[in-house]
Amino acid sequence: MRKLAIALLLISATALAKPKAIRDELDANNKKSWDTAVQLYGISDFEGALAEFQRIYDASKNTRVLYNVAVCQKDLKRYKAAAETLHHALEKKKELPKEDVAEMETALKTIEPFITKVEIVVNEPGASVYVDDVLLGTTPFAELQQVDAGSHTVKVTKPGFVDTVHKATFTTAGGNKLTLSLEPKVQVASVTINVVGAPNATVFIDEKPAGLAPFTGDVEAGRHTIEARATDFVTTRQTVTLAYKQQATFVLSLARQRHEGMVHIVAKPEGATIEIDGQIKGRTEWEGPLDTRSGHSLVVKKDGYFSYTSELTVTDDQRRNVPVTLNPEKSWVFWVVGASAVLAGGAVAAYFALKPADQKAVPGTLQAGGSGVGTAHFPW
Repeated sequence: MRKLAIALLLISATALAKPKAIRDELDANNKKSWDTAVQLYGISDFEGALAEFQRIYDASKNTRVLYNVAVCQKDLKRYKAAAETLHHALEKKKELPKEDVAEMETALKTIEPFITKVEIVVNEPGASVYVDDVLLGTTPFAELQQVDAGSHTVKVTKPGFVDTVHKATFTTAGGNKLTLSLEPKVQVASVTINVVGAPNATVFIDEKPAGLAPFTGDVEAGRHTIEARATDFVTTRQTVTLAYKQQATFVLSLARQRHEGMVHIVAKPEGATIEIDGQIKGRTEWEGPLDTRSGHSLVVKKDGYFSYTSELTVTDDQRRNVPVTLNPEKSWVFWVVGASAVLAGGAVAAYFALKPADQKAVPGTLQAGGSGVGTAHFPW
């Protein structure tokens, strides 16, 4: 069987650590996996060989197998991983044959020059950084990170943010620095909304309550309608367009709500008194505001006329015209004339009622000096 190389770019290759001796230490299942791993390595299927050797180690915990795991990692150009595997194995070097320890230390010296350090800076804490899909760590990093020299794909992820993928090349000369930024999936602007004119005003954004004024918080970038509302005040709204990462301040002014309507009253006849809620407002004509939150009592009066009384209501900002015409009372002349007519009618009726049925003449004489001569006949 041909020997398998571990040292990178070395003319003389070092074979996998004594496959027969290690194989003899394994049980039947692991021996079968060992043979498969060697065959895969022989056809340069380093991924397959690595998987088999790693499985053998996990099952047997035989530290000697780690040498072969490191060989496969090196051939996959995963120098950092290979070095970590060898360091892990050498932690138990007292349990290993001297030949194995020597081979591991030699391999480690061969691999380490291909490992470099890099400073990685990400604008978001708690982001996961992957190098070639292998987790490097979580930001922020307190120190430089070891990575394999060469070209790599660096990916940064964090829940709620768009993944950032970057192609980077790290050299063995050092001084490697990589600065990456994550952008949130929901891009926001920072806004402050102040309200003047009313205490305890509530801020609404797109018809949804955001909190009491002054409000400060993040709002999704884009077009929005901001409002200020307070009891007995006229709602104020403004349409704004926010840019990503913008810091904006808005001031909304509230004016007290007018609960008034205008009334125009014209009374006839001339000089009629106009009273509202028991207060004289004027004569003949009056115009003015009235509170819309309750009804009002309207009285129009003038001597000799029947008074006009009514409830008067108006709505906010309404203008209402109210014409009033008083009806005259019946005067004393009417009653006197009317009474006389009644009395006269009574007299006539009495006359006809008391008139004698016999209409014969009543004889009599005129006194001397009268204007007439002879007998006069007078009906009763």
